[in-house]
Amino acid sequence: MNIRYSALYILNHILSVIVLYKNPYLWHQPIPSVYFRFNKDMKQLAFRYIFALFLCTQLSLQMEAQPKWYLDSLENVVKESDNQYNRANALNRLAVAYVYIDIDKAIKYGRQSLAVIPTDLKKEKAHICNTVGSLYAHKGSVKEAAIYLDSSIILFEEIEDTFGMAAAYGNMGSFYYKIDKYGPALTYLQKSLKINEELNNKTGIAHNLLGLLTINVAQKDYEVGLINGKRALSLFGEKDVDNLGITCFNIGIIFYEMEEVDSALHYNKVAEDYFERSTGIENKAMVYQQYGQIYLSQKKLPLALDYTNKALALEAHLGSEENKMKVQVNLANIYYEMGNYKKSIQYFELFRAKAIASAAIKYEKDALEGLSKCHLALGDYQKAYDYLERGFALRDSILDEAKQRQLKELEVQYDSYKKDQKNVLLAKERDIQTLRANRNTTFTYSAILVLILVLLMSYLFLRQYRARAAQQTLKLNYRLLRNQMNPHFIFNSLAAIQSFVYKSEPKEAGKYLSSFAKLVRAILENSREDYISLSKELQWLENYLKLQLLRFDNKFDYHIEIDDNLDIDSVQIPPMLTQPFIENALEHGLKNIDYQGELDISFQIKEDLLVISVRDNGIGLAEAAENTQPSEHVSLATIITKERLQFLNQYKRRKIIFDIRDVSPKGVLVSFSIPLNLIS
Repeated sequence: MNIRYSALYILNHILSVIVLYKNPYLWHQPIPSVYFRFNKDMKQLAFRYIFALFLCTQLSLQMEAQPKWYLDSLENVVKESDNQYNRANALNRLAVAYVYIDIDKAIKYGRQSLAVIPTDLKKEKAHICNTVGSLYAHKGSVKEAAIYLDSSIILFEEIEDTFGMAAAYGNMGSFYYKIDKYGPALTYLQKSLKINEELNNKTGIAHNLLGLLTINVAQKDYEVGLINGKRALSLFGEKDVDNLGITCFNIGIIFYEMEEVDSALHYNKVAEDYFERSTGIENKAMVYQQYGQIYLSQKKLPLALDYTNKALALEAHLGSEENKMKVQVNLANIYYEMGNYKKSIQYFELFRAKAIASAAIKYEKDALEGLSKCHLALGDYQKAYDYLERGFALRDSILDEAKQRQLKELEVQYDSYKKDQKNVLLAKERDIQTLRANRNTTFTYSAILVLILVLLMSYLFLRQYRARAAQQTLKLNYRLLRNQMNPHFIFNSLAAIQSFVYKSEPKEAGKYLSSFAKLVRAILENSREDYISLSKELQWLENYLKLQLLRFDNKFDYHIEIDDNLDIDSVQIPPMLTQPFIENALEHGLKNIDYQGELDISFQIKEDLLVISVRDNGIGLAEAAENTQPSEHVSLATIITKERLQFLNQYKRRKIIFDIRDVSPKGVLVSFSIPLNLIS
């Protein structure tokens, strides 16, 4: 029994090593086998033993890409296995296997794996999240990639799996590099590098250094890039031709940018030699494109044209649009140097079209400047000027964009620094955790006591605040009520009703007495409310104006206009908002005029506002102020209304707006703009 288990265990790992050797992108996936886990069923054991032998034999003969039988075997495990772990692991391997075949299918398998993995297997779940996040990043789905990669990091950190954390940090760094966020990309790659160095994981260190190298090239940090690149070369194994080639290629770019052309050619040639031993057509195309740039800088135009045309022939394999654009601009510059300006214009136009399609403003600017110099060489000065002017306009926007990107990267770096400092503090906290054990109880009770005190103080503060607010409301309502229950108005109204009694006109006296009673009752009731319906306000207003007509012996006419679209039973307004200004209009504007007074009151809907206006044709604000003597009644309508509106607006997002002004030819206009407030 033990011999069979041992044999199967060895075969299982031989299989894993072969798969990993032929598929380097699997290195960060869970190591346990896709195909089987041990149990006590001898029949299953025998079957798996034979199956493992078969797989090892086949893998040694045909391991290019992922053969159909390999994918089918994984599909069978998914369909036939009752073990959730086996199914999840098989689905995870299928996800990785399909990454270059059908990315959507790969993502589907990855998510299915995540759905069936037992919840207690946090390590395996973290690896699967890492897989799914990497797949989404490969597809270009930024939001989903960030979610799954972040989940992977959280799980690895929770179980303190350092190998897993290193892999997850590395993938997150690569993801941020892919979306041009170099600040966080550097942070995550440096975290991964630190862990791999502590673990002495040379393969992981080499991959981290290569990632840092690509960022150094993008940020033009060439000295650091050379250090990282040469260190990576010393760590990659000779059989890892793809990564060795990519490293040499990036070092070549650095030397080219530093204008050390001989060194650039040397490393580009070494990269070409490595890529000749691999199957990566995209990498070969990139090398040809770089040769074209180097030979162009040396004015070796036939060689530059030859290599650039080779890159153009492999354009479909260049991958990124940026690399494709570089081929177009290389050809454009080569033909310009050869004096074939029309051909150069043709490729500059193609270059510009790709730049516009990719929203690459920098490259569009380069294309415009290239077109300008071509038309200048042809003597078409107007076009040359137009293209140059448009290029300058784009240059300004590029500078603004670069500043914004720099600010964002600094912000991200600062956030990362704060997180690192927090992690340092947490590490120190763990070191002294034993010393704090005896203080936990005291701290807990102290925290509870502080919380109780805070809650108590908050309650007392809130109660005091409410008491002050209630007192302020009461004081304001009292002032409003006193202003509305003007003694002159009450006396004059009762005197007018009394005159009907003396004249033996009981019906008129009863009618006006009823209006007066309703008015006083409405004032007393409505003064307690912050808002009443518009229909109640209109009823009160009619009674008030009838009594004022009686008091002023019909020396004025009034008109109340209501918008046809206004539902007076649903709309709410502050009660008796217009009364102080109607009284002002009568007392100060219309009282001493020698013509018939007019009082117009309007309720209109404008967009989502209720606009109320009170307009008279009296003497106006300035003349009324001149005619007012210190001994006469002074209206506090404006002061009280402003205080009242300040109170009502205190916690409202949209405010009630009040305005009072003279109008031409005579009179005063008072207006309120109130956000529509409907009865729920």
